[in-house]
Amino acid sequence: MSLSKFTLILTMLLFAASARLESEPSPDWKAQSSGVLARFNSVIFIDEKRGWAAGSNGALIVTDDGGSNWRKHRLPQNQAGSNWRDLAILPGGRAILLGELGIFNRDAGTDWSERIAILLSEDGGGKWIEGRPARPVSPPSSALDEPSKKSVFNRTPDSVLVRTSFVDGLMGWACGEGGTIQATMDGGRTWQFQNSRVRKLLLDVKAVDERNIWIAGSGGTILYSKDGGLNWNEQRSGVTAALRSIRFIDSKRGWAAGADGAIIATTDGGLRWATLKSDQSQSFNDIFFINPEEGWVAGDRGLLLHTIDGGRTWEDQSPGTRSNLTRLFFLNPKCGWVVGTNGSIFKFGE
Repeated sequence: MSLSKFTLILTMLLFAASARLESEPSPDWKAQSSGVLARFNSVIFIDEKRGWAAGSNGALIVTDDGGSNWRKHRLPQNQAGSNWRDLAILPGGRAILLGELGIFNRDAGTDWSERIAILLSEDGGGKWIEGRPARPVSPPSSALDEPSKKSVFNRTPDSVLVRTSFVDGLMGWACGEGGTIQATMDGGRTWQFQNSRVRKLLLDVKAVDERNIWIAGSGGTILYSKDGGLNWNEQRSGVTAALRSIRFIDSKRGWAAGADGAIIATTDGGLRWATLKSDQSQSFNDIFFINPEEGWVAGDRGLLLHTIDGGRTWEDQSPGTRSNLTRLFFLNPKCGWVVGTNGSIFKFGE
């Protein structure tokens, strides 16, 4: 056998071995059976036993044994087919489900009616009532924001709220299509518009306290408010990819991730954002940091990356699925979950 032929065969064997190694699922992630075929958009746990997951086709499931067994949770009959975008568990047994935003046209524009967008439970899911999202002033056109007289463009009939973030049992924010931002001061019962001054698709919101809030969206958009949402200003993200997720662990340190493998980070509250190298072209759907050093990003086609140095380097910890992974939640560095399409749920740790 010639040296060149031997070298070629050796190279092919090494490449095949490397490919097998990269495709092997992480042993730290274990699949759980959700019992439903849905795209999960949210997962949250109160402790290591009690958790919730919500998603498409009215899917809302709960567990009281860490996910070993999941069961469907009953909702009002008229919500059987709702597409739940987000779920929040608040102090005092409150739960909030966020779905499609509140206006639809029933007869060519002469009758605009509220769709149920927000469900609120004050007893841990036993009984659900409808929250009242803010309504457009004069759909479908823009309106003037009284009393400031500023033009607002987010009060459109087809706007959808996609994410919410609460700082306590009462105060929270939600964002969505057409630059929509809404705020609640009563635990989700009623909501009011805030003027984002953009028309972008806003994909995620993170409030670290009652004053400091960040929102991420399409076209590399990052909005920041230092006064509880009274005023919003754009920050320079340095990327043009849609940012689908944003996380802050305090008022200075934060991360955002999104399309085309984009990950960015800040250590000064967003005055400067730096691009982090992910070596990925697939899109990320969520980013979750447990502490300043350890974090995870979840993406399409089962992609799951892990860092222990604040995002400077990433290690592939994919669980061995081709489903898109959409949302992460960790109680601590040794206990977490990720959910995705096709009813997929994986647990990290014992």
